[in-house]
Amino acid sequence: MLHALPLVTTLYLNHYTGQIAGMNNVVLEPAYSVGVRSDFTLSAAPSWRNSVDVYGIMGKARSGLGTTGSQLQEVRAKATFLYNVYSNEGLTMNTGLYSLFAFPVQKREPLLNPQTNVEYAAEENEKVSNESLLGLDLNLNLRYDKLESSFHNVFYFHGKRIAPNLLGYVPVLGFDWRQEIYLAGDVDQPKFSFFANVQFWFARKAHGALINAHDGLGATKRELLLEYGLKYYLSDRASIYLKSFGYNNLNRGYSQTDPKGFRDGSVIGASYSF
Repeated sequence: MLHALPLVTTLYLNHYTGQIAGMNNVVLEPAYSVGVRSDFTLSAAPSWRNSVDVYGIMGKARSGLGTTGSQLQEVRAKATFLYNVYSNEGLTMNTGLYSLFAFPVQKREPLLNPQTNVEYAAEENEKVSNESLLGLDLNLNLRYDKLESSFHNVFYFHGKRIAPNLLGYVPVLGFDWRQEIYLAGDVDQPKFSFFANVQFWFARKAHGALINAHDGLGATKRELLLEYGLKYYLSDRASIYLKSFGYNNLNRGYSQTDPKGFRDGSVIGASYSF
């Protein structure tokens, strides 16, 4: 029998201002999110490091029928199942499955109806009703003194994503780089830190093969996420934080000159680990 051996479980609450792109091609205006993250191993597979993060988004939605009242809009999740291939003091290298999920709780009419004039990404003419992204992850983690850094290089083989301009696309390659620098304390006894997260996605080009002689990887720059903020540790288990975020659309959708699509905002939150 397999037994889960939890390393740490974290509960968190966030209060938002701003916008994000939502399922069914609508704009979400979150007010709150409540979530739980668990990092664990299995007794029969101690070399695997697993992480599951699930949260609900509550707030308003701007759809084709107008703006709704505040209510639970979506449930989103991230899960990684990584096998440790190298470990030396604060450095670890892992590989395995990287996945992102998003499911709408409310059914909405699209704010932007997809069209058939596709120029850049392969699936911009499709409505994204849910997100179920799966990919092969090559992961590198560094934990030393006043720095924690994690880099994920993901080759996606399944799923669609909604871009900041509300057009769907199929990512083929993504980068996820998270780091935390301790301005007071260190990785073992954190007090006060600056943190940042950069995510970057490539999409498959429209009307082109994934691998071709002209482009090599036949992909186009599609989306950039930037987050940064400050975190104060009330104790080794509890923290409060403030951050800003921005989702930027990097290709042009239906326009050949104007890369429309930008969603940004800020978050104040608190977390507790046990």
